Amino acid sequence: MTDQNISAVIAALATKAQNGKGEPPILGLEAAEKMELLSSSAAEDVALLGKTVMEVAIRIDMECRDLATTMLDHGQFVARHIRSFAALAKDVGLRNRETRQHITGELSIAQPAQAEMQDEAEQIEADPIEKHGERFERTMA
Repeated sequence: MTDQNISAVIAALATKAQNGKGEPPILGLEAAEKMELLSSSAAEDVALLGKTVMEVAIRIDMECRDLATTMLDHGQFVARHIRSFAALAKDVGLRNRETRQHITGELSIAQPAQAEMQDEAEQIEADPIEKHGERFERTMA
């Protein structure tokens, strides 16, 4: 059959179906049934796919939350150890300085500065005001 013959047969069957004479073409009924099956199957597949996507998304969300909690815990753990190490290093530094000063007989850096400040305070009370400006300039130089 040629395309023209097929078109003519389909047109004749369609005319008969419209006039109520004869049955609709079998091909049309089969196509409609297949389309119904196909659409219902596709709808089920889409619904199942949506459900699967949501389940996967929930699992990903839970894993991300677990990972975030783990990272937070580990970060806080490391931060605590860094703080402890810093405090220990400071303590070791102070002890080393004290030991060196004890062995060499030096005064600590804070001790001479405190002694100087006390001496200066005593002199300020005893000296006239004009000399205070000179003393300030000397300490700033």
